[in-house]
Amino acid sequence: MSRFLDLLLIREDERRTVLYFAALVAVLGAGLAFGRSSADALFFKRYGVEHLPTMYALLGLILAATSITFAAYADRLASERLAVVVLAVLAALIGSSWFLIAFTSWRAAYPIYFLVYQAASELLIVHVSLYMAQNFDALQGKRLFPVLFAALEGGRIIGGILLAAATRLIGTGHLLLLWSALLIIGIAMIRRHHRIAGSSPLYRPPPRRRAPVKRAIEQIVQGLRFTQSSALARTQAWALLFLVVSYYILSYAINRIYTDTFIAEADLTAFLGLVAAVTAASAVIMQLLLTGRLLQRFGIKTVNLIFPVTHLLSFGVLLAQFALPAALLASFSRDSVMPALRNPTRNLFFNILPDYMQGRVRALSLGLVLPFGLVASGTGLWLLPQADPSAFLWVGLGAAVALLWCSVLSNRAYRPAILDTLRERLFLPHRRLDNMLEGADRALWQEVARGVDSDDEDVCLAYAQLLAKHFPARAPAVLAARLARASVPLRDRLVRLLDTEKSAGAREVLWRTSDGADDHYRASVMTQLLGARDVRARDAIPSLLASDNPRLVACGILGALRFEINLPGVDALTRWRALLTSDDYKTQLAGLCALRQFPSPSLGDALLPVLDHPNVRVRRAALEVLSAWRDQPWPEAQAAVDRALASNDGFVRAAAVAATHVFAVPARAQRLWCALGDPHEAVLRSALAEWQREPTAASTLAQFLASKGGSMRARDAALRILIERGAPAEVFASLARQGIEEGHVLRRFRVALANGAASSAGDCPARELLAIVLAEREQAALDLALQALEGIEERAAVALIRAGLRHGERHHRAAAIEVLGELRHRVLTAGLSELLQPSEQAIIDEERTKHTPLDDILAWCRQQGDDWLRTCAEQAATARR
Repeated sequence: MSRFLDLLLIREDERRTVLYFAALVAVLGAGLAFGRSSADALFFKRYGVEHLPTMYALLGLILAATSITFAAYADRLASERLAVVVLAVLAALIGSSWFLIAFTSWRAAYPIYFLVYQAASELLIVHVSLYMAQNFDALQGKRLFPVLFAALEGGRIIGGILLAAATRLIGTGHLLLLWSALLIIGIAMIRRHHRIAGSSPLYRPPPRRRAPVKRAIEQIVQGLRFTQSSALARTQAWALLFLVVSYYILSYAINRIYTDTFIAEADLTAFLGLVAAVTAASAVIMQLLLTGRLLQRFGIKTVNLIFPVTHLLSFGVLLAQFALPAALLASFSRDSVMPALRNPTRNLFFNILPDYMQGRVRALSLGLVLPFGLVASGTGLWLLPQADPSAFLWVGLGAAVALLWCSVLSNRAYRPAILDTLRERLFLPHRRLDNMLEGADRALWQEVARGVDSDDEDVCLAYAQLLAKHFPARAPAVLAARLARASVPLRDRLVRLLDTEKSAGAREVLWRTSDGADDHYRASVMTQLLGARDVRARDAIPSLLASDNPRLVACGILGALRFEINLPGVDALTRWRALLTSDDYKTQLAGLCALRQFPSPSLGDALLPVLDHPNVRVRRAALEVLSAWRDQPWPEAQAAVDRALASNDGFVRAAAVAATHVFAVPARAQRLWCALGDPHEAVLRSALAEWQREPTAASTLAQFLASKGGSMRARDAALRILIERGAPAEVFASLARQGIEEGHVLRRFRVALANGAASSAGDCPARELLAIVLAEREQAALDLALQALEGIEERAAVALIRAGLRHGERHHRAAAIEVLGELRHRVLTAGLSELLQPSEQAIIDEERTKHTPLDDILAWCRQQGDDWLRTCAEQAATARR
């Protein structure tokens, strides 16, 4: 049994749920087989096949009314609860139809029962699809929906086989009781399963509202609006419309042939049961052995075109010969190919729409598109001459051609629809806030101003940044009021947001708020004003230079140099050198701050000793000054920078990375490469910025990456730079292949270590740690390969895939993998998909590698450029001894 389930691509944790759904849909399928044969035979023989066009039109109106009720609850109730209600109502309607047929002579009972069956069959298929979508994500659906629809057809086979015997024993009219009993069994199965398993895992209940009729109409309207905006939903709606028209014209032609061929009611019922069993068996064989593999091998878009082609050929065969053999071939396309290929693919198309819209779009299809198509086909059949079948067959052929074209358009819209849905699910706004604030009205900017006035300084700063960016003319007046009660750190940051170079109002605010302020705030204000070359600030330079506060002295030095002012008896450079060589670290910080803003290489001899200052703040500030002097290498500072690169403080290391220009090119590149693997985020950012300055970054980093040197973190960061700088497509393709191959190796070793090598040697914490590290590196290799795809694919699409894979929700991950399959480089994406969602062969290969020798795993780990991986391998080897 286990091997058989593996053959069907059903995984261990899915088996209970899949078996439940298979049993449920098999019961419903058997009921539909009883219903279809009995409804058709009773209607054709006791009422007349010539009334079918009228029934189609009436059925369209009934479905429109039914769908309003269905739409009211499709997204409001969990699908299992709604399924119980639907099955109970159908059982009651079928039981009532049986009573009318068995105990009355009312002829209208036959068309009533025919309409009940037709509406029930449409409603059940739609709701079963929604029910399964709330229990299986998109990737599971690709594997499992063909199996479950095969179970539905299996039920039809059993029903069709039993039908002939049941008809002879109890008569066609009493088949309704058997169908009603099967529906009651289905209700019992649903209640029992969910009493144990709980609610459908992917169901997300929306807020409840009143007025169910109004709500139902809103559901249809919302589905219509979404269909107008979504290319995929729109083309699917048109495809359904043309399918309905062509399907019912084809069904009318087939039923006319069958009715004319079989005169007796019992013979017709038995034949219809036999045809149902044979076509259902064909559908099962296709679904079990073909559909899933076709979807895996060729993708949903190719499979989506198969039924439209066979449907088109059916009309061609009937036009050539309006007889029983042609009707049988058309029945095969309608009853075998359609459920085996068309229904699963259409369900997968619906699955990629936003979750909250799936029920609405399905309700729209059932409540508007399907009824309109039925009314159109019924009216057309009623108007067209019945004596000559070619008249309505040509109309059906035209609708089949339109169906094929709409299927092609749906394929084109498939990939953009997945991206849009994934983007919406992950809440990734595309410059949404900036677009909203650009040209904003008075109410919105006043809301931003209220945010600046917040007592929470983090909130205040965030709103102040928005205000300065989008409303620079209004920013000074709003910030002036907030500066008066801001803390010292916040005040410094708010001052820097004011555009003092362009705005006289901003400069006026700074002058006004500096009156009577402390020296710290006055220094911040004067720095801004002198940077804007304010005339009033120039007059204050002498008093600044004469101050006892080192920050004010530094401001005066900067002002004197910028305005080229020479004061009698005051040498700005001498005062500056005194600040740098002071024993007080705060005084040194003031001198370094000025030196960073106004580089003066003549003070290099004063800067060198400060590079090794014991105070971390001073040392970091000195390195930041050094990073601004980029004219040429500075051998005298190289030793100090190397010592800073080895510092325990991450921010000192980050500042040292920015100062690596003191080295010659080869030595600098080696240090920057090591910095890319630093665990501190500030060091990584600094290394990225420095690599962006390197003219040979692309070729150098490509060589580093090709050599597989360094940690995964370093390689990830290097690849990020390579994408920004640009490189030939072959480089990115090679790096993607490298990441995929490494991911497969890491997976094999991880599986072997967890299941084979580790278990054979007993429990060992060192090996458990190595297994965890291998799993982390496997994920990193996968992400590296995905990132490399950004260089040869649409970057936004790959970014969405990566975001979806990192998300905790399984349907987001499923949608991301589905997008991955739609990228252009299919050879690469196939390898990635196998890592993300292992294929049957990959699982078999993993089983074979469980007993890989531990020595091979450890030897491979020791050869890698990842220091942490090598360390873990050494610990595992030591523990083994």
